[in-house]
Amino acid sequence: MTTIASEKDELVPAVRKHRLPLWLKDRLKAGTGLKRDSDVMHAFQSKFADGGWLDHWGTAVYGEDEMLVSEPYGLTGYGVACLREFCTRFGLEFRIDAESRHYPGKTLRIIVSQDLRS
Repeated sequence: MTTIASEKDELVPAVRKHRLPLWLKDRLKAGTGLKRDSDVMHAFQSKFADGGWLDHWGTAVYGEDEMLVSEPYGLTGYGVACLREFCTRFGLEFRIDAESRHYPGKTLRIIVSQDLRS
C-alpha cells in the first residue's frame, strides 16, 4: 500500500506529543541548572507555560530542524507576553501560524525555534 502525503501534511508537519527538541532540553538545563530530564519537563510545563500558550504540544520537523510546536485553541495578549518572556529568557524565536493539525480551524500553531542570531 502506498501512502501519499497531502500538500497540507508537508506544510503542517505532525507533532510528536509531549516531547522537547534536544536543543531545547539543553538550553533549559543550562538556563535553570536542572540536570534530570524529568525535572526539566516538570519545570517546562509548570513554570514556563503561563498564559495558556502551551496546549497540544510536542515536536515537529520542518526541513531538517526539529521545533517545539504548541496548538492552543486561542491566545490572549497575556499568553503572547508569557511566550515572548520564555523565548527571550532562553534565546528562542517564535512564530504563530493559522494552520494547525490539532482541530484545524479551531486551533492555531505556535512554532518555537532556536534564535540563530544568538
